Amino acid sequence: MTMANSRLSVDPPEDSSISFHMSPTADAVIRIDAKGFHYRGQLIEDAGEAHRLLVEFLRKHQPDTDWTHAD
Repeated sequence: MTMANSRLSVDPPEDSSISFHMSPTADAVIRIDAKGFHYRGQLIEDAGEAHRLLVEFLRKHQPDTDWTHAD
């Protein structure tokens, strides 16, 4: 599946979150909000783990992008 089938949503400022979805109708895989980084509904408190999960998601869904700078 590519990003063409995925969706990024940004809530209004009062909600202040960014979400990444596998498809337009799917629940958020990643949500970043005032409380932190959430992966599949679980708060990921470790910054290194959050980075790893985000980069893994982006590499999978944007395979034509050179993500070497994210290592």
